[in-house]
Amino acid sequence: MKLSLSMPDSDVIYLTEDEDEGIYFIDLSKYPGQLLNGGTLQALAISGNPSFDTRNWESRTVDVGQQLDVEWIDLDNIRQS
Repeated sequence: MKLSLSMPDSDVIYLTEDEDEGIYFIDLSKYPGQLLNGGTLQALAISGNPSFDTRNWESRTVDVGQQLDVEWIDLDNIRQS
């Protein structure tokens, strides 16, 4: 992860991966005020197509300014390396 942002007065942390195949994450705290005591990790995905590639490197898959419906999907059974 390259960037994390905890919103003041919130139990939410936003995270990004600064990689070629980076993902936007959100960590929702299970216990208010106790971010380190568990919660739910979610990733931002295109609604109806969670593996959609938005990079536009080899061909244009998303036009500049195009709006897409998105959703947060739960990430279960995450292994830390």
